[in-house]
Amino acid sequence: MLHFFLNHAPKHQKRHRMGRGFTYDPSAPDKKQIIPILKAQRSKAGKVEMGPALRVEIQAVYDMPKSYTKTKRKSLYGQPKITKPDVDNVAKFYLDVMSGLVYDDDNVVAELSVRKRYIQEGESAFVRIIIENVK
Repeated sequence: MLHFFLNHAPKHQKRHRMGRGFTYDPSAPDKKQIIPILKAQRSKAGKVEMGPALRVEIQAVYDMPKSYTKTKRKSLYGQPKITKPDVDNVAKFYLDVMSGLVYDDDNVVAELSVRKRYIQEGESAFVRIIIENVK
């Protein structure tokens, strides 16, 4: 089992842009920032055998928007985040970043669980990723 903890606000895959014969990935700068963090955590984990099929669990914990009132913030602590970005875009971003670092291609992911929620009181935004072999 591999466990990654990213102490930053969750990211999501942005729509690719096309024009004049090229394709641009607007999420590429964000991916470049996260790759060294994942590499460091992967090397600390040591040699872990990754089987032919993997289960990935992604937990994305978001800060409250500053525009929310104190009362609204209190009522939303720890609650599911049901606004943008979509969970599939969050999953796609992290699965793409881990491709080549943790596994060869993200087609080996057989089971996927993604949760978005707001922070608890006293917490800061983070992303937790757990990867294990499917038995």
